[in-house]
Amino acid sequence: LDLTNDSFHGHLPIDFSLLPQLENFSIGKNNLEGLIPQTLSHCQGLQILSTQDNQFYGSIP
Repeated sequence: LDLTNDSFHGHLPIDFSLLPQLENFSIGKNNLEGLIPQTLSHCQGLQILSTQDNQFYGSIP
């Protein structure tokens, strides 16, 4: 799922528990901030997570 440079802003509202087979998630070059949702841990097949050029903080679940 590539959402790079799509002019998103605010918090990341995705409920990752609905995407358990997600393998690649790119959300870089937006204006997002806050914690990465804990539901990201439901993506057991996630291999690539790209979040550059945002304002996330905390640990990756």
